[in-house]
Amino acid sequence: AQQATAAAPGENAPIIVTARRQEETLQSAPVTVSVATAETIEGLNLQDLSDIAKTTAGLTFDNETGRDSNRPVIHGQANILGDSGVATFIDGIYITGSIADYNIDDIERLEVVKGPQSALYGRNTYSGAINIITRTPSEDLGGSVSVDISEHDRYEVTGSLEGGIAPGLTAGLTGRWYDFGGEYE
Repeated sequence: AQQATAAAPGENAPIIVTARRQEETLQSAPVTVSVATAETIEGLNLQDLSDIAKTTAGLTFDNETGRDSNRPVIHGQANILGDSGVATFIDGIYITGSIADYNIDDIERLEVVKGPQSALYGRNTYSGAINIITRTPSEDLGGSVSVDISEHDRYEVTGSLEGGIAPGLTAGLTGRWYDFGGEYE
């Protein structure tokens, strides 16, 4: 097996994944994994997780019953009722419910493990698993605010603040307010 080495100037650094619950390069992982790094998210100007689905082959979000109940689907393997066959994990913790409102700016790396190899993650992973690895907040004080106003009385305000609070200790805080008047009167 080839050993991973640091990339020379002008080359791409190897992408480290944890798809099998251990760190290994994407090239050496014996599972089907699609990865979106923070650099990819910023470079493609992705706004939310549904945008990541548009850049990952075989991944879609089924939101037939509204914003609150979007379900990830990999390779069309979905059931009509109940939990999706794709489980979502944030830093290794199983998350139930919708992840549509997850702040994409907090993502260091998003790994989509496809197929039965994702059974290592456990419950509801027969067609795949989405593993979100969050980024560590910066020690420099900073923040952002975004406002989105759209048709049908849709309003969204998102704000975040991060920084060091003690030597070697950082924290981040994100808040979001969302309101949607609806498409029908």
